[in-house]
Amino acid sequence: MSSSKNSSLPDLNEKEVVQAVSAVPEDPRGDAELQRALRKVDFRLIPPLAILYLFSYLDRGSLANASIFGIKQDLGLSPQQYNMLVTVFFFTYGGMEVPGGIILSYVKPKYWIASICFAWGIVMMSSGFVQNYAGALVARIFLGITEASFFPSALVLVGNWYPRLQFQTRITAFYVIGVFSGAFSGLLAYGIHYMDGVGGLASWRWIFILEGIATVVLSSLILIFLPNDPESSNWLTRSEKDAILANNSAEGNDGHAHFEWRYLKEVVTDYKVWMCTWLSSSVNIVTFGFSYNLPSILVQMGYKAEIAQLMTVPVYASACLFTLVSGIYSDRRQVRSHMIVVGFTGALLGLVLLYVFPKDRNPGARYAGCMILMSGIYMSFPGTVAWTSNNAESKGKRNIAMAFQLTIASLATTVGTNSYLAREAPHYPTGFGLSMAMCASSILVAISLNLLIRRANRKLDEKERETLAADMPIDEADLVKLRFRYIT
Repeated sequence: MSSSKNSSLPDLNEKEVVQAVSAVPEDPRGDAELQRALRKVDFRLIPPLAILYLFSYLDRGSLANASIFGIKQDLGLSPQQYNMLVTVFFFTYGGMEVPGGIILSYVKPKYWIASICFAWGIVMMSSGFVQNYAGALVARIFLGITEASFFPSALVLVGNWYPRLQFQTRITAFYVIGVFSGAFSGLLAYGIHYMDGVGGLASWRWIFILEGIATVVLSSLILIFLPNDPESSNWLTRSEKDAILANNSAEGNDGHAHFEWRYLKEVVTDYKVWMCTWLSSSVNIVTFGFSYNLPSILVQMGYKAEIAQLMTVPVYASACLFTLVSGIYSDRRQVRSHMIVVGFTGALLGLVLLYVFPKDRNPGARYAGCMILMSGIYMSFPGTVAWTSNNAESKGKRNIAMAFQLTIASLATTVGTNSYLAREAPHYPTGFGLSMAMCASSILVAISLNLLIRRANRKLDEKERETLAADMPIDEADLVKLRFRYIT
């Protein structure tokens, strides 16, 4: 099929239209040339994004590690001030995601991503030299601003290369590295703990400084290794480029989509986007509310601060494993809702175990609850963003939909990070109660969205039959739209 979207096919009869529509592959995994090309892309695109995502998680989560190594005491932070440092990041982070997505539509991805990486590395280093609450607050505000565009930009970049039915496996691959940052962060903080006093600086300051330096160095490597698009990638053969471009055209994912206000209107009036936004918001409320307090919860189980850091490693390692399995399953089955429901159900079970077991006994059972909770909630997230991406009918809508979804989800994070109230320790009824409510509601939302999409696809089937029966002229762009179906 030609990649031109303006060619008219007025002479096609019904049989020929059916054949033309059938030429659009149901499953791109059957295209050997395309799969060879994508295996090359896997090695050039996913590792840089994975490393960047690792550092973004390390940098934003370093405050939790610094909290048990003296930042509260050194800066004289009250519980309310510490919560504000956690919260303010997500306000600026969420507020800048859509603007960042708009900028990305005019700037080549690797230049934009490298620039924001450099900027947040500088902010991170500066965080190690703050002297009071005001300085720490300003640093967290600017960290949110500079980091905001990375994740939606990464999702857009991945979506520009891969078939939509192979999208979740790829974003899961670099998301898992971000999940692993929880384990790596604990190990890193444990090692940096022994730098206390080096250069006259407390160990919590070195956490910020060293992670910031590493992020700045990484930004220069992005300019070398991160690819922009198939046409400018000399490491692909001509036939491999053509295979990727042909698939993009078949899925209506070709061309360059600049921002248009109609895309935003389509997003805010689409129930599918709102329901997926609820799911990703629930993930963030539960994840960040619990993870920011995980070291403290482990200390309450009787572990020393430095041992508590090491105890986070198995928790995040299990989350990595289940998240990866979830992504592979979802793409192979070509369905998103199954693993989302399973993940939220597991998270709900883990929360119940943590809440009902006595806080002064059964540390093993409560630790198992931590592992079940984190595994379930982390494995849910890639599916929520893949679901939104897959069900956007155009490239322009997809870019705005993901930025919109992540903006609302980031703002929702502020609810989770403030739900585990210090005065309610060690029971945290507000934090656990809110998290359980979000998990339970999300199970219902995911099941409902599955049913609504099934109904929508039945209507699209009927529309296709009517269009073919009318024996009217149809061009290639309309053929792609005619074959489009939502993914459950």
